Amino acid sequence: GNAHFGTIGFSGGSARTRVSFNQAVNYSSAYLPRLFPVAASGVRDAGASGNYGVSGQRALFSHSDVRIDQSISRRARVAALGSYSLQGLSRVSPDATMRGYSAGGSFSFDLARSATLRAGYVHREGDYSSGPRTVVRDVDLGIDYRRALSLSKRTHASFALSSAIVD
Repeated sequence: GNAHFGTIGFSGGSARTRVSFNQAVNYSSAYLPRLFPVAASGVRDAGASGNYGVSGQRALFSHSDVRIDQSISRRARVAALGSYSLQGLSRVSPDATMRGYSAGGSFSFDLARSATLRAGYVHREGDYSSGPRTVVRDVDLGIDYRRALSLSKRTHASFALSSAIVD
């Protein structure tokens, strides 16, 4: 079937502050978690995941996010971010609506030309109208190292590590 997508974004600011906003909307096949039961524990055969895109049913998906970046010195930056998602599945089932939001922030400090210390935290919550609320806490602490590859000065390699706590 056909899917319809639309995205709009805005980014602007000054030399020290940047504000970004993005809005995405699509109308496409509904995605329903746990649509079919999964295999019972202890069963040796691999069962289906239970998550399927229902191609005959359409749903409206919307995602908005905002980010504010602020330089606090030549080497240090802070950022605040937030997002809201809505997946309106009422044509599939009156109780099938998913909502989610996230809010958080980060701090980064340039240690050298190719290394940046970073620390951040994001709180995410998701609510499926017919199921329990899910809470995820993303904790991000590490050092980003990036360097141009010798094959091409335009190609860079980067490495980062982070963790998440799911309630």
